[in-house]
Amino acid sequence: MKKLHLWLSLAIILAIPISKSHVMGGEKVFRYVDPWSPKGLDNLKSGFVFLRMGCLETLVTADYDFSIVPMLASSWKVETDGLTWIFNLREGVRFHDGSPLIAKTVVKNLERARKKKGALSKAPIASMEAKSPKIVIIRTRAPFSPLPAYLAHYSSTILGEKSFDAEGNVARVVGTGPFQMTGRRGNEEFYFSSYPGYWGKKASISKLVYHAVKDGQTRALMAEKGESQISGILAPSAVGQLRAAPNVEVLIKPIPRTRLIVLNCGTIFFSDKRVRQAVSYAIDRKAIVDYVLEGLSTPATQLIPPTLKAWYHTGLSGYSHDLARANELLEEAGWQRGPDGVRVKEGRRFKVEMRTYATRPALPLIAEAVQAQLKNVGIEVKIVIGRASRIPEGQKDGSLQMALLARNLNLVPDPDGVLMADYHSSRSPGWGAMGWKNTELDRLIEESREAFVMKERRKKNHRILEILNEEVPVVVLNYFEQIVAVQKDVKGYRINPSELSYHLENVRW
Repeated sequence: MKKLHLWLSLAIILAIPISKSHVMGGEKVFRYVDPWSPKGLDNLKSGFVFLRMGCLETLVTADYDFSIVPMLASSWKVETDGLTWIFNLREGVRFHDGSPLIAKTVVKNLERARKKKGALSKAPIASMEAKSPKIVIIRTRAPFSPLPAYLAHYSSTILGEKSFDAEGNVARVVGTGPFQMTGRRGNEEFYFSSYPGYWGKKASISKLVYHAVKDGQTRALMAEKGESQISGILAPSAVGQLRAAPNVEVLIKPIPRTRLIVLNCGTIFFSDKRVRQAVSYAIDRKAIVDYVLEGLSTPATQLIPPTLKAWYHTGLSGYSHDLARANELLEEAGWQRGPDGVRVKEGRRFKVEMRTYATRPALPLIAEAVQAQLKNVGIEVKIVIGRASRIPEGQKDGSLQMALLARNLNLVPDPDGVLMADYHSSRSPGWGAMGWKNTELDRLIEESREAFVMKERRKKNHRILEILNEEVPVVVLNYFEQIVAVQKDVKGYRINPSELSYHLENVRW
């Protein structure tokens, strides 16, 4: 298999305009480049950028070791009834307009997130109230141990009152973080400056830009040319050349993100469990890691990666590469080889469309490898590369047959966030199982979220992983290595595997 070399496309990349401005208002500007374009100012849609850039904050967050730690809440506890949560707000916190952080504002934001399908809409919340200016009480209808993790999601970020217009829409972003928003250029560049009144560690970077650049090759070239201080989410094929650049340091760290293939289990192609298992057996995960990802990954054995040590199931070995077993299972399921080698059942050729996207730069190459490997067992795959949003859209309208994606398991830093959103039968169409449900799995998810003893939750979640391994509503491929290019004059930056914050307040430049 040929490796893609970044620099073969150099002539194309050079035709793409790159901002060369490092000065804004007479001051140096720190440029952070990522592929994702925010969808306006609303934190329910774009809060991931404002949270990561240190503009907005949540009551709690996940630390570098994935533990839940205080942010705007200095402490919290759950009463013995398992239903009543008390959050004490941090003293001395002010929004970027100078107004104080009070419980009433927090409750207004959290109620808005709950009613408008933020992460909290999936939590069994009965009520929220401001008990005093510094105390927020949240009551749940049933015991719900992952509640703090849901409060760490970007949709649970807290905006100041002056963020909203008369209709209640977000007109400006007024947060509490170490950086305050000062402007933007469409949805491509967002400008920030350090906030001198920040309650925590003051940022040493004065001017900051978040620059959305979808093309991974362009992001790598910007790093090599010194046009970005940090370029994130780079392809493995870029690592060698960037390491040779005298001004660049390449950081690589495993993060809780799993590349996987979603199968539409409601179609004739994937309704039979044996076919789904055959697809998993047909894929050579090690070859994909070695030749497509240049060794910068690990073959997946289950949905949860080993970076999440508290939840990883050490007893699951996953699927080996076994073409004989794959062919045997397809034959058992009634899919026979046609004259051209493509399998046929009831007059229907096994030809399916697989959607993916290029903002995660390795995905199109992995798609080609999967296409070739499934052809070996008589499955013809057409690859369609487009917007990432076409995957949940296809889930919603039923047009999706297969999809290759990289699923973030830590947007809600608890397994419940993905298990409920992707695999429980009550969920809305999105990024997970399609046309599939399992009553035992539903029950285990519900029981796990009501359990407060870690050992008990882990046991239930391990059984969930065993069911997913047996039923294969999605085919796990490999675990994600975050690749980031950092200029060598940037000091103090660390990849945060939780992906909730870039902690740029710790960076010196």
